[in-house]
Amino acid sequence: MHSEFRRTRSPYGFPFLDTTITEDLYMKTEKIKKLLTSENYKGVIPATLDFPETFQEYEKSSAFEVRDSLGEDLYLRSDATAQVIKGFTNLLEHNDVKNKEYKFFYMLPVFRDARKNYPKLREIFQVGVENLGMDSEVAIPDLIRLADQILKQIMQVKVKFVLGDIRLFHYIERYLNNHEIKKLILSRDVPSLGSFFVENGWSQDITNELLSLLLFAPEYTEWKNRWSHLKQKLNHNLQFAFMHDIEHLVEPALKMFNVLNNENIEIIWEPVLVRKVDYYTGLIFEGYVEGMSVSPLRGGAYDNLIGKYSSKDLTACGFAIDLSGILLL
Repeated sequence: MHSEFRRTRSPYGFPFLDTTITEDLYMKTEKIKKLLTSENYKGVIPATLDFPETFQEYEKSSAFEVRDSLGEDLYLRSDATAQVIKGFTNLLEHNDVKNKEYKFFYMLPVFRDARKNYPKLREIFQVGVENLGMDSEVAIPDLIRLADQILKQIMQVKVKFVLGDIRLFHYIERYLNNHEIKKLILSRDVPSLGSFFVENGWSQDITNELLSLLLFAPEYTEWKNRWSHLKQKLNHNLQFAFMHDIEHLVEPALKMFNVLNNENIEIIWEPVLVRKVDYYTGLIFEGYVEGMSVSPLRGGAYDNLIGKYSSKDLTACGFAIDLSGILLL
């Protein structure tokens, strides 16, 4: 009977948080709430359901689609950031937001698409932080420090951050005039990606070294030396201009990396860091925890997101942490 039950049990994907884990979750979320409120963040609760266009632009998924009694399509929330920003814009139209900053946080489940028995949670209890109105290059170091404190002191796990800038990806995408390279970068498919550079006149050996530095960046001093050596091999003005533009684009992330690296925050720099969602506009970061194959923390700048829903524009950045995934380690 016992073995038969195990053979026919429900597929993986929707976690059951037992009484011990639930009590631990409540305790930790209270501590996180106390920390965030001490940093002047105020709690919000996005709607559980929303119209599909809120998510389709970013998620490219039809997961968890339902209809109401009038035939309107609705989705379970898969991205609370888009919902918080969308809800916040209702306040903007009748308020002066010039030189103002807004800080929000939320703690709630979000829902993700996955195949049956695929080792990925479909329901994720998430804490998210949104910082609106502050320049992202000023706000993101504080967000990383805050995330580091939550993970180390409250969740009691070791975390390693990865820092990059989505603008490098967009620059390379425009340079190659190819909108299909994101999946190649996400999978680190160097041969396929390299073929596009070769088609644009780069030699194979220079292309291999270039992609090694962009996709698998070594320690910064070594990176800088190898980058300078690579530039000396070039004799093509357009290629030299490409290298110069990349140097300019990596400056914000490198500056931030050097500051945080001196603050006992474990962080590495990955020049071409990309995301599946498309609303990020600049600096982005991830946090990896020992024992998890995917990053439970993701964040960055999305300065154009408020302007999509409002006639007023405002800078924005933030992060979200998968608490349930960490608790189930």
